[in-house]
Amino acid sequence: MDTTLIKMVISTLNGVEVKGKDNLDRLLGCINALESVVTAAERREKEEAEHG
Repeated sequence: MDTTLIKMVISTLNGVEVKGKDNLDRLLGCINALESVVTAAERREKEEAEHG
């Protein structure tokens, strides 16, 4: 899985200015979820490369 697009979205979200705790919580939740997807994909790619 190419994670470039997801990383670009994360970068964009990091630049979003928010107001209010609820909005901040939602934004952080989205960023954390996307980072988890990227981490899992990169781990899977590494394992596949190691095991052929």
